[in-house]
Amino acid sequence: MESNIDGVKLIETARFTDHRGSLSFVEAEEMIPFQVKRLFWIYDVKPGMSRGGHAHKKCKQAIMAIAGKFDIFITDLKHEMKLSMEKPNQIIIIPEGVWCELQNFSADAVALVATSHHFDKDDYLQPMSEYREWLALSLSKGLRSCNL
Repeated sequence: MESNIDGVKLIETARFTDHRGSLSFVEAEEMIPFQVKRLFWIYDVKPGMSRGGHAHKKCKQAIMAIAGKFDIFITDLKHEMKLSMEKPNQIIIIPEGVWCELQNFSADAVALVATSHHFDKDDYLQPMSEYREWLALSLSKGLRSCNL
């Protein structure tokens, strides 16, 4: 699935099922379009709470629902989309400069996130007002291709 947001795409990996169960896999740098530098997972999210709620200046992310389900809200301030992540063989690619928030976690949800960079608190754009300001500046310098 391609989206209206530049660089955001949903990838469905192969699923192999037999009498023992199912298996899916990811081959880094082939299915995930960047070298993975960090993995983290989100779980035990309390009802009504969300995670993310920011964009990154440089870091790209690949997000998977390993167990349970959650919604993911994505925007570049021109377009927005909301997806339900509930298949363990789906990956959503979030490029740098795109706002992302994970919401509506089921009690058993586990979100696995692969990133293109190591953690750097200075790479985060939040709150939304900071993201808007950064995006407007990036657009004025020709660093982003979308229009507000």
